[in-house]
Amino acid sequence: MIIDSIGKTSLLYEYAEAAFVGGTLVERGGHNIIEPAFFNCPIIIGPSMFNFEAIAEDFIKTGSCRSVYDYKSLAKEFINILDDKKSTLSMTQSATMLISKNSGASAQQLSAIIHELNGVNK
Repeated sequence: MIIDSIGKTSLLYEYAEAAFVGGTLVERGGHNIIEPAFFNCPIIIGPSMFNFEAIAEDFIKTGSCRSVYDYKSLAKEFINILDDKKSTLSMTQSATMLISKNSGASAQQLSAIIHELNGVNK
């Protein structure tokens, strides 16, 4: 299934066997890959993730997603994900651990900001 819509992807990630995060085979920068990871959906991305570069690097480094460079390698990775359930499970488990490890960042940032603001006002 190919969708070109905002706000509907989370409804589909939960049931997808794999997801290619669009905008990544061309110089568009891609989309957030945390959402499909949250739903244990195996993720495939292209090389253009400049607006989510740090996240993409962490996911690639930990084996939490697969990276492709063209439509042929994209098709191959979809087949690999569908055929190799053990490897796919490992990939989604790595993504879940990565999300858990980095969760709470917003609360930490808010706490640091409040701390700094309180320090300025004293």
